[in-house]
Amino acid sequence: MLVVCVGGVCLMCVDVLTHGYCSLDCLLSCCRYTHANTRILTETSALTARMHRLEKGLNSTAGAGEPASNNDPALKKDAEERRKLVHLVRLQAREVDALKAEIMMLRRKGGHIYANYSANNRPPQ
Repeated sequence: MLVVCVGGVCLMCVDVLTHGYCSLDCLLSCCRYTHANTRILTETSALTARMHRLEKGLNSTAGAGEPASNNDPALKKDAEERRKLVHLVRLQAREVDALKAEIMMLRRKGGHIYANYSANNRPPQ
């Protein structure tokens, strides 16, 4: 059955077109269902709009790169430990680079690491 309701008043029923009449109970039940569905759709629309506002707020704060709670001691401890580990890795990378350079100098054929120092500081003969 199809009912068109405007302002709470049912204007047309398919039964009227097929049988020539429509019962009052049929019209009232159709209007009740239509109003209930309209109310549900209105609530859904309001909740969807609220969800979009909340997501927009979360996305704007998430881009800052800060933790969700600045007062959480566990998060502060993790951040400090991560900072220390990054510093340690950088120091180790510099040390590895220095060792690589020293190995390359030692591998050169005929090259001396301290050639200028040893040539200038020989004892007189």
